[in-house]
Amino acid sequence: MANTTNSTNNFDYEVLLVQIRGTMTFYITYNFVLCTLGTLINLWFAGSILTCRELRLTLRNQLILNLTISHLVQTLLVCPAEITDIIDLLNPPWKYEIFCRAMAVSSIVGHIQSGLDDWFVVFIVATYFVNGLQINLAARMSQRLANICKFVLHVFPWFLVITFTATTIVTQFGSGYCHRVSIYWLWLYETLYTIVPNCISVLLLLTMYVLKRRQSGRVGEMTAQEAPGSDRPLAYILTMVVVLFCEANSLIIVFELKSGTYVHWKNGIWATILSFSRVVLALLPFLLFPDIRERITTWRPWKRHVLPGIDLTLEYGKEA
Repeated sequence: MANTTNSTNNFDYEVLLVQIRGTMTFYITYNFVLCTLGTLINLWFAGSILTCRELRLTLRNQLILNLTISHLVQTLLVCPAEITDIIDLLNPPWKYEIFCRAMAVSSIVGHIQSGLDDWFVVFIVATYFVNGLQINLAARMSQRLANICKFVLHVFPWFLVITFTATTIVTQFGSGYCHRVSIYWLWLYETLYTIVPNCISVLLLLTMYVLKRRQSGRVGEMTAQEAPGSDRPLAYILTMVVVLFCEANSLIIVFELKSGTYVHWKNGIWATILSFSRVVLALLPFLLFPDIRERITTWRPWKRHVLPGIDLTLEYGKEA
């Protein structure tokens, strides 16, 4: 009886592998392409900002730089862990030490990266909101206090999200077992890392729309009376569209799991593909900013920048 059961289980597992191999092969290929392309694009954005003094001194661009670093965490850690996980799954017998460690990296770092992405988008939208209202916070505080506030703004999200995610997930992993994050914690992470920040971002944009509409006195004129040098809203709106598009499917799946609804594994793969795509898609709206677009399209790190020399040529004129 035991031999028959084992034979049946092996057969079922082999049938399952045949059914999922095609989809999983596509998933591995997609992740590999995304890792490579996402790493190159985000490094290009980061390098363009860091090597230009005018860009890196702007708070909006500093927050975008944080976003690119978060994306690099995705492409250099989470994506390779996912690929390792799937390759081990498709090649039995499973090496549980490799499989479970890759799953742990994917779970812990993946939730951290997702939370950082959405909260940095909130801060980026908030800079547009503050600038649009012509609120000069820097003029109301000393330079030292302004620098401290900037430091906290950049560091605090990393510290908070990493600490909270790591400590709560580690408590769910027992020794000797390969645990996934429970449905309750999935729901909590999605609430704190996706729903709350996205609601704040949308609320800020809607508030700005209402205020600008009142100022302009004309229906639909959102950008009238913009402060000199302020950004147009389209880039921020498209950023939110990308975020909502990439995260909506994952949210639906988590709430389906919370309600006890069966979720097909292919839906989970599709949701992960959309969510991972943010590392590339989320940067595209920033090309609508003239300063970033000009720098991204003209920066050539392999060309040495030569400063103009001093003209020491003496000109002699005829004496009158």
